[in-house]
Amino acid sequence: MHIHNWYFNNFYNNYKHCINFEVKEGFNSYSSFTEVMNNFDTNNSEMKNAKKAWQNLLAEWKNTNISADSVIFSIIRRISRESIGTAKLIDLFCNKFLVAVDNLKYSSDNPLIINFHNAQYIDRASLRVVHRLLTMSKRKNLQINFFFSSSLGLNVEDRNKFDFLNINDAILNARAKIFNRIKDSLKPNIIGDIPKELMKINMEIELSKNHNFEAALALVTQNYEKALLYTNELIRSTRIENDEEAYRILGIIYANLGNIDQSYSALKMALGNSLINTKKAHIEYLCGLLTTKRFYDMELASKHFNKGLSYLDYANEDHKLEYSWLINGTCFMKTIEASKLKQETKHKKLEEVLREELEALDLISKEKGQAALYLKFNLYSNISFLLEVKGNYKEAVVCWEQAFKRYITTAAPSSEYLRKVYTYRSGMLNWKAGYKEVGIELLQESRDISLRHEDRLYLERIYYGLGYVLYQENLMNEALDSFLSGLEVAWQLAEDSLKEYIDTILLIAKENGTQQVYFEKINCILEGKLNPSIINKSGSYSLQKPKTKLPSYHPSTDLEDVPDIDMNAYLIEEEVRTI
Repeated sequence: MHIHNWYFNNFYNNYKHCINFEVKEGFNSYSSFTEVMNNFDTNNSEMKNAKKAWQNLLAEWKNTNISADSVIFSIIRRISRESIGTAKLIDLFCNKFLVAVDNLKYSSDNPLIINFHNAQYIDRASLRVVHRLLTMSKRKNLQINFFFSSSLGLNVEDRNKFDFLNINDAILNARAKIFNRIKDSLKPNIIGDIPKELMKINMEIELSKNHNFEAALALVTQNYEKALLYTNELIRSTRIENDEEAYRILGIIYANLGNIDQSYSALKMALGNSLINTKKAHIEYLCGLLTTKRFYDMELASKHFNKGLSYLDYANEDHKLEYSWLINGTCFMKTIEASKLKQETKHKKLEEVLREELEALDLISKEKGQAALYLKFNLYSNISFLLEVKGNYKEAVVCWEQAFKRYITTAAPSSEYLRKVYTYRSGMLNWKAGYKEVGIELLQESRDISLRHEDRLYLERIYYGLGYVLYQENLMNEALDSFLSGLEVAWQLAEDSLKEYIDTILLIAKENGTQQVYFEKINCILEGKLNPSIINKSGSYSLQKPKTKLPSYHPSTDLEDVPDIDMNAYLIEEEVRTI
């Protein structure tokens, strides 16, 4: 990728296959790359497949189901995101598009060139697609160039210190962050000077009148700049009932963008504008999550959770869901606190936490509807996790399978995504519980589902988890086969886990006395790019433990901030260190 000055484009007029597109204001999801796709016909079968994959990606975004009396209150229960479904569709499209580019005989001498002018306005969804394409493309037959007509502040060291109500600066910050991430990831050639004039956000662009709905949709689909524009309209409106909703949305946007101080300020503003106790309780819950998972301040988190509970009446039927959510958040905070205690004290604390989680589940046991079902699943999942943290793997298996197995076995074939997630976690838990053969069979089932659905993002992680389990069971050849398959997927995806696979395979092969053989197999997958000196370094490596759960988002695809500490991984590792 090249990042260019707006005027530096005469060179590209010499190329035959050059698409020029001027990006419009507005940050409409996928609009920038949709314009690119409109330049290709479907006479070529591979490009026809790519266009179909593109339409599937658009359909997933357009068909996002949001319907409730208060959209965000009902749908957005967390400060984190769940974007793995979109990431898989982006990966599937990019794979098919690159196959089509190869099939159309573009070459390093005559590449396909795509120029985005006014690039500072490229929508976030299209940027994810562009970044994925350039990350995966290993040939020189595709070039994508950004021409900026104004500066994003890319050379400014710290632009995070802005007022949370200054939406213009918030959008500039979001733009600078994502372009910096792309720049750092792809290390492009910078041709020409980046313009000095700072980007100006047009806050008066025409927007849909349904601001609440559109803000929620933009948030759920991670189009944060668009969500900020709609939130700005909500804040500017004269309807007092919009205030709490707008600041709550704003707080969640900032949390996902990594602007934690601004997120906290927005949520506190939402609290000040809330008139209903259940909503106050919900916002205190969000503040508790933020202070637990981002500030790592358990004392402050406890104050927020307790304050939320004070707004609710345990005996009030209408308060049960919020009460249970707050107990759930409190239990997670207490689990983290327990991890720092001595062993005997820790297990007493974890027993107390487990009882509270079960009480929260019992409180809503008779509740009906999607909101209650979602919370029940969340509680069952957390209880299973807590049992795993305690080392009670057999109980964790029982809890996990009793909660989810009946839904998985009766789900439609189209719900194999759920089956894949279920079987992987069930496989890891069964193996940890000592049910070795059952665990391996379930992991293999999860692998096979991913293969059928061309789900490379999960497949890469499943191959590693399965390989690790097989290795621990002394099934060396089977483990090496799984790790090699994972390496091949990681190479296709250009994942950071490549080194992890290479080190793992060479370490196991060294134990087998087949290191040179597997060096050659690795080198074949990596198209001859492996340095022979790596063999001498393999002895200092130790295998990394796989996670029990498959990820809910893919950082190298969605390009957003990730927490400094992965709390789930931390809690599992902390327990392993003290058992």
